[in-house]
Amino acid sequence: MSLSVKPYQFDNLLLVLWIIILVFFILSLLFFVLTSVKKAQRIRRDKIKKRYQEKINHILFRFMFESQDIKSTIKHFNKHFDKKGRLFARLTIKSLIELHRIYKGAYHKNIELFFVESGLSEHSMKLLKSRNWMYKVEGIRNLSELDYLESFQEIKAQLSNKNEMVQEEAILGMIRLKGLDALIQIQDINLWLSDWLQAHIIHVIHIKNFKKPSDFSTLLESKNPTIHLLVARIAQHFQETEIIEELNSIVSKSTNLKIKSQISVIVENLKSSKI
Repeated sequence: MSLSVKPYQFDNLLLVLWIIILVFFILSLLFFVLTSVKKAQRIRRDKIKKRYQEKINHILFRFMFESQDIKSTIKHFNKHFDKKGRLFARLTIKSLIELHRIYKGAYHKNIELFFVESGLSEHSMKLLKSRNWMYKVEGIRNLSELDYLESFQEIKAQLSNKNEMVQEEAILGMIRLKGLDALIQIQDINLWLSDWLQAHIIHVIHIKNFKKPSDFSTLLESKNPTIHLLVARIAQHFQETEIIEELNSIVSKSTNLKIKSQISVIVENLKSSKI
């Protein structure tokens, strides 16, 4: 028995094939156009950022190293800030944070002065009121990195935010602004302090050269097991051997096997350093 394809069936198959080829061609063309547009936009944005950064570097250099007065500097800055908006502000703050980490003394204070007088501190405070969690995190980071102490209460208020990233950044911000004694204000927090957050806290302690907390014992009264682990890690950073017995007590009572194990290792390290 032989199979045969009727003419009209062949025509239908050919039509379907042409439709598939046409759809594939259109999709390929659309993909190419979208890719080209995105690439062009990225190139344009990179050019704008480069141009902005050159102007920012010029403004900050004259202020910091050529003794230009703050009034003239702000007048020059505002000509660009008023026209260019958020991107110019973001790049300026990024530059200020980088300089703030490098320089100390009078330079350090001048950077903080510029942050306030330029209106960038106010700009960052407004970010805290945004509904977008990424803007909130950006605002907290700007304000705390540049030691804007007036923002402490507003940053602390972000602990009640439902987004954990905002809460974590708020904790870091509080510590940057007021040192490790700020931990007392979070000892009853329900947030599970991630290893990522704890590593960043230890890093902040190191780069800011903070003194150890005035009262480790109070922090160990927290019902949050991750607070106990954080205290143990801070104790290890400062080689605080006097807290060994209290940490042993925490280990004996802990029901979280992972945290129990991690604190036990820290206790052993502290004992070794004591010998």
